[in-house]
Amino acid sequence: KSNSSTETVWRKYKKKYNPQLDNLKLNVERVSIKNKGVFYRVQGGPLGRTAAQQICKGLTRQKQPCIIVSVKKSNG
Repeated sequence: KSNSSTETVWRKYKKKYNPQLDNLKLNVERVSIKNKGVFYRVQGGPLGRTAAQQICKGLTRQKQPCIIVSVKKSNG
């Protein structure tokens, strides 16, 4: 729920799921969910679809939920 905690969470994931996430960069997506507030999604990338599927498969085997998304480009 906090943008300030995204880097801490990302470092924790990179350490726990090394080497799968080792070469990925943090991308944070701000989302507003009706009746729940603002959340910040921690995403790793950039990756092609095949590489993303392989990493997600490995993370899922380790009981870590994983969703493949297309990164929205910002105008700025």
